[in-house]
Amino acid sequence: MAGIWGLERVIRLAKMATHLVLCRERVTIYPLPGGGVQLFIKTRRAVFCLPASYCYLWVPQVSWYQTHPFTIVSNGPSGVELVIKVCDGFTKDLYESAERNHPAICRASIDGPYGSLPDTTQYDKLVLVAGGSGAAFTFGLMNRILNIDERIKARSIDFVWAVRTTDMLSWFRDHLLNITSRPTVNVTIYVTGSEKPPQVKGSAVDMRDVLPEIPKSDISEAGELESLLGNHSPAPEAMATIEYGKMSTDAVIDKAMQTVSGDDRVLVAGCGPSTLMEALRGSVVRYGAKNECRIDLHCEGYDS
Repeated sequence: MAGIWGLERVIRLAKMATHLVLCRERVTIYPLPGGGVQLFIKTRRAVFCLPASYCYLWVPQVSWYQTHPFTIVSNGPSGVELVIKVCDGFTKDLYESAERNHPAICRASIDGPYGSLPDTTQYDKLVLVAGGSGAAFTFGLMNRILNIDERIKARSIDFVWAVRTTDMLSWFRDHLLNITSRPTVNVTIYVTGSEKPPQVKGSAVDMRDVLPEIPKSDISEAGELESLLGNHSPAPEAMATIEYGKMSTDAVIDKAMQTVSGDDRVLVAGCGPSTLMEALRGSVVRYGAKNECRIDLHCEGYDS
């Protein structure tokens, strides 16, 4: 088994080295508040890198022998976007490089995409649940849905995201403004840290008043960011509900199912720490057993 694993790594590095040399791929890396990095990878193969799938990233300037898998948030004519939470090792090196250069621009290569997802066009109701940086998957899934059909075929989508602090909201600023402007998408954000809530909790707010503007100089340096993210015209409002405190997956599922009729097909898709995904799985199973209904589930967990 060790021999097969080693051979697979050698083959992947050989493929990525070929892309690096022949396709002239490069990455622009930005530091994000609260310990994250945003990467824009210039590649001719972007059209094949579907959002919500994952790819292996190689940045020889940061680590010449390491490749790591990351979820694709968006793709477009100018490349591929990744948003990554900083931990130790490779991601920390990415962040430090971005902090020193602001932004860092390096030669890079990706291999992918990998992973499979349910066909969201077959469902009447979608419930997307994310914890922290797991939102790279749920925002990616929303972008994939919008790439297929701007009108969104599901009659209703509940997009639920738990963050420790509101700093993390800026990691996905453009995507958040895009989906909150969609009338069929109900966005709820749980802030689970120690931030002091406003006087009125659980109220709908216009996210344009919450999220800071991105400097235009950063956008131009990132390489046609508007093209990569999709140049959507903002609606008059971009509303979301912000709650302060721990998210209950039981409450999320109960609320989502209130708008479901007997014949509706429902998909719950989530990504986040393994403890959150276990809780989400349990909530779906309990609701289905209690109400004698079928809910399809797709979870992608990680160790926090």
